[in-house]
Amino acid sequence: MFERMKNKNKAFTLIELVMVIVIISVLAVIIIPKFVGQRAQAEIASTKANLESLRTAIQMYYANEGGAYPAALGSLTSAGPVTGETYMRKIPVPTVKNSDGDTADAFTYDSTTGAVSVNLTGTDANGDTIADY
Repeated sequence: MFERMKNKNKAFTLIELVMVIVIISVLAVIIIPKFVGQRAQAEIASTKANLESLRTAIQMYYANEGGAYPAALGSLTSAGPVTGETYMRKIPVPTVKNSDGDTADAFTYDSTTGAVSVNLTGTDANGDTIADY
């Protein structure tokens, strides 16, 4: 008789299984929304950091190469005409997406002013205008 009772107590009851599923579901509902926006925030931060790196490289080029801006962003990856210095290993690509889900394919550069910006219209996940980065 005791042998039969021991075998009965080895399995979980349906109530216990349902309670575990409910607890896991509640935890998932609380935790998952906190991570959903993290990718968009990382893309925004990455694009802003890349822009800052480009702007710094352009200013260094301007200061070192006799007051001239590079003819194109690609000029930053090759030897400068005066110093022979390379200012960047490669030109970064923007990763930010606008509110429509579009991604920019490159940065826009004006060689007369040295201004660089993201070639994308609209707002990011924070509601900030991407062209104002």
